[in-house]
Amino acid sequence: MSEFVRIIDPSGKTLRNDLYNSPPDTVSYIISKDGDLIKAKNGRTGQIEFSETDAATVIQNALNSGKSIFIKDIIEIKTGITVPSYKTILSDGQGGLKAADNANLSYLLKLSPNTKFVKIYNLQLNGNKDNGNPNITGVLVQADTPDKAAGWSQIYACRIINCNNGVYLKGYSDSFWERVWHMQIIGNWFGGVDGPNNINIKGEYAHVVPVIGNSLEDASTAIHLNYCRGWIIHGNWFDDHADYGIYLTEPASEYPYSTIINGNYFTDSGINNASIYIPFRAVENLITNNQVTFVNKYGIHLEGRYNRIVGNNIYGKSGSVAGIYCENDGKLNIISSNNIINFDQYGIYVEVGTTYSIIAN
Repeated sequence: MSEFVRIIDPSGKTLRNDLYNSPPDTVSYIISKDGDLIKAKNGRTGQIEFSETDAATVIQNALNSGKSIFIKDIIEIKTGITVPSYKTILSDGQGGLKAADNANLSYLLKLSPNTKFVKIYNLQLNGNKDNGNPNITGVLVQADTPDKAAGWSQIYACRIINCNNGVYLKGYSDSFWERVWHMQIIGNWFGGVDGPNNINIKGEYAHVVPVIGNSLEDASTAIHLNYCRGWIIHGNWFDDHADYGIYLTEPASEYPYSTIINGNYFTDSGINNASIYIPFRAVENLITNNQVTFVNKYGIHLEGRYNRIVGNNIYGKSGSVAGIYCENDGKLNIISSNNIINFDQYGIYVEVGTTYSIIAN
């Protein structure tokens, strides 16, 4: 906000008028608890503008009225929050949202069709799934209406626990304007022994999504993708997943997932199955420069074709089956320059009838 400020001398004579740019507001509203009340304080004036016992109503009103909110405490909600376009929700890392017991919530935060340019930053998000919220998602980005996409937003530096799905990017179909587009999921901490999710990150008809620098812990599956293209999964920590680290669903016909899986660290990820699973008909994926350690069964389970598996370090342990396990009708894959160590049965297993280029492993 710009204002003219009059500069005067001691006698009161005007010397000049200066244009003064006041500093931008830190946040529009600060959300906090005061006993049973949840209050929204105007970040500029300090006035309490919304105050109720129903936390979701206060937060929703603040989001609808301002451009940003700062959540000071852990606030329990009984209704999910819908985030409009061009809004920012943040905390100092100690504030956030928790689903109330037996609220049966579907989500804590939701971005609806046509929503874009939202920032969700440094929040704690607790789905409380074991206490009456079995199907909850921490952040749901949903293009659930024909011809209305969603996305173009950021989820950054959040702690997301106790959810069925930590983040769920759910498009309506694979048509161009019915997808979720261009979400950024960066630097978050999912799960952990004190708050495991079922799936940390789930994508369905979601395209061009960087997943970078996250800690993905203690879930059935860390990343589950269904008809998603152009994901860049880079520099993440995968730890302690019962089924899969990264799982692509099998498409009905040949489908270019075109996923880049690069520079990640996997440990005890995919205990019952594989750290990385590429199914039949999933094509054009690049798996490179990953550290895949403490493999229980398969490091990389490969059934699709036209994929490249290059330059990975894959370490087994007692009882491990294969570093790279290749089956089904896959062909024309390149498996090159991988370092595969300490597997009881196979470094690389290739099913009879498949054709692979296996070079310098």
